[in-house]
Amino acid sequence: MILAALAGDLSPLARAEFLITLWRLTTGESHTTEAALGRTLLGDECRARCREGFWVVGRIGLTGSVEEAETAADIVESIDLDEERSAYYQSLLRERIRARTKRRRAV
Repeated sequence: MILAALAGDLSPLARAEFLITLWRLTTGESHTTEAALGRTLLGDECRARCREGFWVVGRIGLTGSVEEAETAADIVESIDLDEERSAYYQSLLRERIRARTKRRRAV
């Protein structure tokens, strides 16, 4: 549902919130053992779905704000793409972040 929403036309605030929520779901972080098992299963499912709809995350990361690019790069890191693709997209997104940050400082 989140990927479908992100593929559509959203306000910047809604897009940022959905992207952060997707990042949280794909990382599957937890503090308790029982919750960790449930979140790991949920995280596995979310990572699998995110891999299928990776183009949505990639598009936002390459066309959105610096913050969205950072979140997209973190999602790419957490969704278990093959090592070569993961490194390529993370590098592409991080380079975009550096370029946009440098431009802000110059203004």
